[in-house]
Amino acid sequence: MFQFKDVVCGKDIVSDVRDHYPETEPVFRKLNMRAICYDLPIRNAARRSHVHLDDLLVEVNEAIYKARGIPV
Repeated sequence: MFQFKDVVCGKDIVSDVRDHYPETEPVFRKLNMRAICYDLPIRNAARRSHVHLDDLLVEVNEAIYKARGIPV
């Protein structure tokens, strides 16, 4: 069941998100997130990878919702 705590935000560490939500891996790969960014908070990794933070968070959370059958 979805809980509000399952929402990924900018302060979350990329590797923690990838480990806890494997369905997000294609999102990070599609956005060319480099392995050097995996130990950073998502907001810093987005900046280093020249990805808009809001776009990244929307895609990551949508991947999680879809995997759990929650309408987006």
